[in-house]
Amino acid sequence: MKTMKATLFLFFCLSLLVIAEEPGFISLFDGETLDGWTLVRKTGRGYVVENHVLVCPADGGGNLFTEKEYSNFVFRFEFKTEPGGNNGVGIRAPLEGDTAYAGMEIQILDE
Repeated sequence: MKTMKATLFLFFCLSLLVIAEEPGFISLFDGETLDGWTLVRKTGRGYVVENHVLVCPADGGGNLFTEKEYSNFVFRFEFKTEPGGNNGVGIRAPLEGDTAYAGMEIQILDE
C-alpha cells in the first residue's frame, strides 16, 4: 500500500484540459508535449501525453514541476484517478526535499 501510495503520489498525474486562453489566464499544458515542465525523481516512464491529456502511467511517476514560477495564481484543472486513488497537487514547492512537506499539497482522494 505504501508503494502504491508513493507511486500514486505525484504532482500532476492529472488530466489537464487544454482550455482556450481566457483573459488573464495562461495554459500550463499545450496538449502535445511536456514543454515547460521539469520531472524530478522520475520513476518508470514518468509522465506522457496521450490524446491531449497529461497522464501518469501505472509504471510511471515522479514530481512534475512547471519550469516557470508563479506567485499569485488561480489554478484550474481536471483530475482523473483510479478508484481508491490517493494523489496530490503540489504548489509553492521547491525542486528538492519532500515536496508535500516543503511546499503545500492539495490532497486528492477517491474515498
